[in-house]
Formats: sequence, C-alpha cells, structure tokens
Amino acid sequence: MDYSISLARLAGLAVLGALGSQAHAQARPYELARADGSTIHYYVQPAVTPQEGVQELLLIVQGSDCNSVAHKKVVWETLAKARPQAQVLAVEKYALTAALPDSEDPERSDCPTDYIQRDQPQQRVADLDAVLKQLQSQTRYDKLFALGGSEGAVIVHLLAARTSYLDAAVSFNGGGRWFQDDVLYSALAQEMPVADKLAMLEGLGAFLKQAKAGLDTEMSQHGREWWQQMLNLDQVEVLRRIAIPTLVIQSGRDTSVSPQAAAQMVVQVDNPHVVWRSYPDLDHVMTQADGSSAMPQVVGDIALWLNQLQADTP
Repeated sequence: MDYSISLARLAGLAVLGALGSQAHAQARPYELARADGSTIHYYVQPAVTPQEGVQELLLIVQGSDCNSVAHKKVVWETLAKARPQAQVLAVEKYALTAALPDSEDPERSDCPTDYIQRDQPQQRVADLDAVLKQLQSQTRYDKLFALGGSEGAVIVHLLAARTSYLDAAVSFNGGGRWFQDDVLYSALAQEMPVADKLAMLEGLGAFLKQAKAGLDTEMSQHGREWWQQMLNLDQVEVLRRIAIPTLVIQSGRDTSVSPQAAAQMVVQVDNPHVVWRSYPDLDHVMTQADGSSAMPQVVGDIALWLNQLQADTP
C-alpha cells in the first residue's frame, strides 16, 4: 500500500501555499554564505506604511513544501499585512532559490537533492538566526517579529526559544506536542476503504519507527535528518522556554494537524507568555466550509494583537 500521499499532505505542512509564478516585485534578493560554503538566499520587502523614525522587521517563515518562498504571494501580499509598518523578511530553505519553478505537486521530480538531504529544523533556525543577525548589524531595528504557519510555526517556536532578540512571535496550525501524533491524525482523516486505511497505518507505523530512530529514510521530499528531528521534537518543552509574547493559533477544521493535540499542548505548556486562539470553523489553510478564504481576517486579528501588544509595552 502506498501511503506517501497521506504523508505528503501532512508532512508538506505547506499552509503558506504558492499562489504565483514570479518572484514578488517589491522583495529584493540577498545572499549570505553558510560555513559549509553554500548560500542562504533571502528577500526583504519595504514596509507598506513605514513609521518615521521607527524601523521594524517582520520575519515570515514558510511551511515545508519544496517551493521557493519568493513565489508565495500569500507571504508578500497577505501575511505582510500583519505588520504593514514593518519591512518583511523571508528566507529560503537549503538549496532553494527563486529559479525553482513553482509547483503544487507534493512529490515534484525537480526538487533539489540537496534540499531533501539537508533541509531540517535545526538548519532552518540556524539560517534565520544568521540572516537576522546580519540585518541587525546593518539596520538597528527597533522591533523584530516572527510569524509562521504549519512547519513554519514550529520553526518560529524554535527560534523564539533559542534567541533573545525577537519582540513577539505568532504561529498558526503548527500541530501538537509530538509530530508523530499529527501524522497519524492526518492519516486517519483520509477518506478510503477501511482495509486500505489499516494497511496504510501499518506501513506508516513501521516507517515512523525507523525514521524516529534515525535510520536512512526519505519520504514526502524530506530526508533522514528532517524526519528524525521532527519526530523527536517536543513542542511543549520548546514553548516552555519562550520568554516573549507568543500567539499560538489553531484552526478547528484542520485535518493536517490535530486541533485537540494543539489545544492540549498549550495547556501543558502553562507559559504566561503563550496566548492561545482558535478558529473553530477554519481548516489548515484558513479556508471556511464554503471554500472562501478567511486568511485576511486571521491576518487582521494578528495585526490587532500586535498593535495592542505594542500599545501595552512601556
């Protein structure tokens, strides 16, 4: 039984979906060298409504699909409105560039081999940290914010727990404490004959056991290190270490990650810095039951939260 389609739908964790085929016109490309000789590609877009005398930066972190963040209109045109007075930063994952054509195929054949082998949470956090420090050395930002969805939410949590320079963080639909639980939840949500689902779950269980142990595994265009790190990551432990205001958002109709597991995770965290908000009627990509997108509404609520947060800050 081939269960890769189910994993592709979950493990892609690509709520920041690709909605365009050209790099966004206002986002300027930059490069930064890694210690291994490879290059980090990143983009900075000017603030839509800059504040005189104030410099802010909003980092937006994409999900885990094999697509360039440069092509994601939802990043540059929708999520950027969460803080229109801030410049917007987005950082490519390992080996991805704007030269990679946009694709909605979760198993695309042209996904770079280096991406599959080298992309993983620790690498993503290290890249974000390096770029943010580079930008801070050039422009002394008054405020730094981070926003991410799906796997991007997990990366935002890790970055906020690791660093001390962020002023606030927002995540949405990043799942519960253990990634394995979300994988199984997504698999169970698949519509298929019972016998096929049982066979899929049996194969999936064997795969997850091997992947968690760090054996050589590859699926959904992620390699051994990605799977091992994701499956061993304890999000409760990560969120407990966060010491900045952090808004955790979860959709109630999400079939890619478990809304119940996410809610339980926040209760277990018991961190006064972590604020919970749910949208019971929305799915993983912030779509309503009638198919209309509620992402602009959610982004508007995030903007209000950030505005209130800054108003309450001495």
